[in-house]
Amino acid sequence: ERSLRVLDGAVGVFCAKGGALLILQKNPASETPVFSNGIPVTTAKNHGIGVQSVIYYVEKEHGQYQFYMEGEDFVVRIIL
Repeated sequence: ERSLRVLDGAVGVFCAKGGALLILQKNPASETPVFSNGIPVTTAKNHGIGVQSVIYYVEKEHGQYQFYMEGEDFVVRIIL
């Protein structure tokens, strides 16, 4: 099921003038996640590791990230 959900999603990578890189990832969500300060949180064991990895890398590269729902899609927006 997990791999099918990824196939239903969309990824966009865009390069803006000045060299900024925008990465946009959308995946259908079966449930609306709980957000705390704009970050999706979970109490499930061994979940949320991907979100923490994204945050770590983007902050390390002095970029920006945003997590949000758009209709029934979970969206991650990254600018580097």
